[in-house]
This record gives sequence, structure tokens and C-alpha cells, in this order.
Amino acid sequence: MRLRYSTLLFLLIFIFTTQKANAQFNGFGLIVKSKYTFVESNEKRFLPTCNERHTKNGNATPRAFGLAIHSFIYEQAYYGTELIMESRYKVTEDSIPVTIRVDSMYQNTSVAELKGSIRPNIWILPFLNIYGIVGYTAGQVNPDISVPYFYVEVINGTDTLLSQRIDTAFQITDRPVFSGPSFGAGATLSIGFSRFFLIVDYNFVMSDPTQVDTRLNSHMVTPKFGILFGNKNKQAKGALWAGAMYFKNDQYFSGVIDVRDIYKDLEKIIGRYVDYSGDVIAYKGQEWNFIFGGSWIFNEHNNLSLEGGIYPRLQAVLSYNHSF
Repeated sequence: MRLRYSTLLFLLIFIFTTQKANAQFNGFGLIVKSKYTFVESNEKRFLPTCNERHTKNGNATPRAFGLAIHSFIYEQAYYGTELIMESRYKVTEDSIPVTIRVDSMYQNTSVAELKGSIRPNIWILPFLNIYGIVGYTAGQVNPDISVPYFYVEVINGTDTLLSQRIDTAFQITDRPVFSGPSFGAGATLSIGFSRFFLIVDYNFVMSDPTQVDTRLNSHMVTPKFGILFGNKNKQAKGALWAGAMYFKNDQYFSGVIDVRDIYKDLEKIIGRYVDYSGDVIAYKGQEWNFIFGGSWIFNEHNNLSLEGGIYPRLQAVLSYNHSF
């Protein structure tokens, strides 16, 4: 199986590195027999690999180096898991802090997040772009969790000193915010023919919010198919596309509950305050959504792109790209 995939990859690389192409096109990879090339340039570039061969008789290859300013904002439904609630009070010196165990909860949790980044990139091959990501992430988790009942537990080693069910409901509705630096890397495969193109992008981003003890990781895969349009004799051109996005993103929430807001008689057992924390995960099948977008290509060096996503995740992407 591995040999089959390796052979297919080799054939793709051979086909697209031996196709004839000449002028430069900004940001859309190798376009075979492109109807929308820019004015030819006499400059010789050693990258992308095999570029000199492409620029003799073909249609369009990208400029080797680029820099993008990229922003991504979204809002999506999530659900909380592994809700952990622990007081700072110990019944005995050897016992663990008093905990609240939750077996059942109802919720309508969502997360809103804004990612801004700078992405230096390099086209290693005419259809393969590798880029880095350095930026900043800010967001807000909106847990709307209702707990119908819970157990108060005290454990000493393997012995349970107390396990008492409390049939009192309470809610967690705080809106914790987070922000911090983010960094990562990605790769884009982009090929086309005539006025049509196919782009598949993958990136991995690690965010390090100051309000969270651990890093938050995200994976994004975006396949899209589009069409180029415009006057061949003019520099300014455009592109439209449609596709899908897979987005898997770690999230986390935490806070403090005043026990008097739950059940005042609990204070003498577990103390005044309880710390809570938990992970939030996107509902199964909702990592994917539909995307639609367009780009205005001012010239061979600059373009501006806007993209929107719908169902089930709402999102917007704005990016400016400059090629050297």
C-alpha cells in the first residue's frame, strides 16, 4: 500500500514538474495552460524547483517567496467533558480535597475565537508551498452548563470517607476569556488547468494562553475548488472558490463557584469556594463546514482574499498576501 501511494506521488511530481509553463501567477501554484497569466518577466528564479523549465513555455508559476497577514474568526457549538470540581478544604490531613462528582449535566456551550497571524512562505515546488505561522490568539468560552444533581465525596487513600448525593441543581455560566501567542506551520498543494484550480491546505497551530496551564492545539484541513477570471491583458484579476474546512481545536474552561450559590449547608463540609475546570469538544460530525470565498489579485505581487464559512460553524477569514 505504501509503495502504491509513493508511486502515485512520484507520478504527480513528475507530471507537474515537466509541464510547460511561463509567466508568473500570484499565490495559486502551477496553472497549466493558464488563460490568466501576467506579463512575462525576464528575471531568473532558482525557486520553485524546476521553475526555469516552467517559465519557458507554459502558463503560470508562483513567485518563490511570500508573506501573508491572516485573520480567522469563528463561533461554534461545543460540549463540556470531564467536569472536575474541587474545594480547597480537606476533611483530614491525609484526605484529598473535597470533590464534587457530576454524573449528568445539560448544556449549550459555545466558543468564539480570533486568530491573527503572519505567515512567511516559500514555494519549494511550483505546486507546493510551505509556510510558518507566528501570531496571537484571543477567545472566549461560553459554557452554559446545568447540573441537576451531584455527589460530594471525600476520599482518604482508597477509602471513601463520604459520598453524599445532593439533589440541588446549579449552573455554570461564567464567560472565561483567554489570549496569548500562537505559532505553527502549514503546507499548501495548489494545481490548476486553464482557468480552474484545486487547493488543499493543512496547518497546525499551538496557542499558549496566559490564563490556561496547558497549550491549546488546532488542526485545519481545507480543500477547495475554484475558477480564475478577468481580462488576460490586464494585471488585475480575481478568483472564486467553494469547498470545505475541517477544524479540530482544543478548548478549556475553568473558574470558581461560591458554594452559597449552590446549597448553603454545604459550606461547613466543603468550604466556601469550589474550583472547577473542564475540556470542551466539538460535537461529532461538526468539525467540517462549508466555505465560500474570493480573491482580488491586484498584480503579480499582491492579492486580498475574503472567505466565509457556514453550517455548522460560522467563520470568516481575511488575508492579504504579498509575493516577492
